[in-house]
Amino acid sequence: MVGCVYKVVAKILSKRLQPVMPELVEEEQSAFVSGREIVNGALIACEVVHWVRKKEIPAWLIKLDFQKVYDRIQWSFVDKVLKSMGFGEVWRSWIRTCLSTASMSVLVNGTTIKPFKL
Repeated sequence: MVGCVYKVVAKILSKRLQPVMPELVEEEQSAFVSGREIVNGALIACEVVHWVRKKEIPAWLIKLDFQKVYDRIQWSFVDKVLKSMGFGEVWRSWIRTCLSTASMSVLVNGTTIKPFKL
């Protein structure tokens, strides 16, 4: 039941945020934004490499591999950022609740393993 309530609240928050997302998320972010594709970053990088080679421009390219930070982030920092962006206490408490109660279960060979917190 908690999972169902979480999904409903998360969906409501998501729908309410959609109109202001362009103001909150930079144009350059291509992942996890409706209408944008995660592969865009890789495609742009390939195009840059192709263009540099075609124009015979001396260049250095650096690829940085960032770790997933979801399990390393300090949620108090996220709360401070949301506050600085003008989100009220009620919104922030809903988001904190969603983040702190989210859990996941994995299906292995047709059997669901015990849910774990994210």
